[in-house]
Amino acid sequence: MSNTSTKVGHPLFTKGPGTVARTAAGRQLLPAARRGLGELTAGLDAARRIGSGAAAQHVADRMPPGLAAPASTPRSRSMSSGTGRTGGDTSKTPG
Repeated sequence: MSNTSTKVGHPLFTKGPGTVARTAAGRQLLPAARRGLGELTAGLDAARRIGSGAAAQHVADRMPPGLAAPASTPRSRSMSSGTGRTGGDTSKTPG
């Protein structure tokens, strides 16, 4: 935990004779750390299910409508190149 305290820049715990207590920084970090570990655990479980061949819901199926492209829609070359343009001939300039 000392490495985490170093990254935070403040102690996360105080130590006394036979006791350890969270500091204000430690109390603030704990809920976010628990959420992060929960997300990591869920991701690992999903990856294990997929890897073992068990039925799992595809990530795109859980995305909000409009964010996931249908599987039958090919990505245009300009989108995959990171230009931010969607389709069409990007080599021509308006003139």
